[in-house]
Amino acid sequence: MLLCQCALTNIDIQIREPGPKDFKVLGELLIDQWDYHCNLDSVYYKNPPENFNFKKVFIDRLEKKVLVAVKKNKHIGFVVFEEGVDSHGDTKIRKFIEILELFVDKEYRGLGIGAQLLKAVEEKAGDLGYKWVKFYCSSFNTLALDFYDKSGYVERQRLYFKKLD
Repeated sequence: MLLCQCALTNIDIQIREPGPKDFKVLGELLIDQWDYHCNLDSVYYKNPPENFNFKKVFIDRLEKKVLVAVKKNKHIGFVVFEEGVDSHGDTKIRKFIEILELFVDKEYRGLGIGAQLLKAVEEKAGDLGYKWVKFYCSSFNTLALDFYDKSGYVERQRLYFKKLD
């Protein structure tokens, strides 16, 4: 468990691994995040399933790790990440921690919560011996892109799609 204070607002939050009682509310936060993505790019993102189960999708599958941000017993954000390996033969960055989802409740955005979640992942990555953290971000998500730029991340590649008739 990590207790931290967001520098921008002096909000005391707790960043910790979730327990069984957290999964329902994490599922609700993920639905909010999913809706946010759908509103950004409805061509690429699909609507969330009706009976989404956070634990089943993110905890029970593979080796995914989750950290949750809590303020006075209210869940205000989370990050999901896993160990990753690049199988392309021409890349130098072969092993990394990959962030799969990072979300902060809209009421708490811009207050440093996301930065604290990101910092916690980076610390975990370092503790595990990783030198790199990787993620994908929608090109439509300008708030997140700006956040990652300010956090020291560098764009390395872009994905392009074309719908065929």
